[in-house]
Amino acid sequence: MQIFKQSWLLIILVSVVIATGIVVFSKQGEDVAIKVNNRVVTYEEFNQIMENVYRWSQETVKGENLKKEAIKEAVNTALFDEYLERKGITVTDEEIDAKWEEFAVEWGAANKLELISQAEEAGIAESDLYEMVISSAREDKLIELYREEINISEEEIEKEYDDYVSYMEGAESEALSFEEMREEIEERLLYREIGPLYENEMKEIREESNIEVFIELEEMDIEELF
Repeated sequence: MQIFKQSWLLIILVSVVIATGIVVFSKQGEDVAIKVNNRVVTYEEFNQIMENVYRWSQETVKGENLKKEAIKEAVNTALFDEYLERKGITVTDEEIDAKWEEFAVEWGAANKLELISQAEEAGIAESDLYEMVISSAREDKLIELYREEINISEEEIEKEYDDYVSYMEGAESEALSFEEMREEIEERLLYREIGPLYENEMKEIREESNIEVFIELEEMDIEELF
């Protein structure tokens, strides 16, 4: 069993080397690559993050820059998890299943398996698609939480609509009616309010958090990454 586990890990590491040209090994007896408060990123997980960043960048980020971007991704993800925990936001299996169905409809897929197949044909790995689904489900819960805290007045909605009508007139295009635009405008105003609130709360969490990075970088102070 131990031999199988070591072989499986070796396959992962070799695949990262082939794809990215770089792999980060732990020091003898150590397995923690990054620690954010009580959240740990292992070297195996970090190498997977590097592979993901490499794919997302369309194979343009390599070497030390790849390690730096992967560190940022790992730390930001851990901080976001901390943020969700403080907000009391969790996602149930039922909500995740519903989000898979929503994604399948948006992609024109009949079911989850067909969605995964279509995504892979488009160059999106199943693991990346899963993260997209989870992130979207979390975002929905977060938006609903903010919706309870933020009050968008009717006056704000009407003003935004008037601005929209003025813009359409200037573009010599026909504007949609207030009823047709109301929901979209309200969502736009909500997101506009959420942005600064989210940034301030994340800044506070980052300042309060203990971030430890055990990955060596050439000619780079870790603190400069953040």
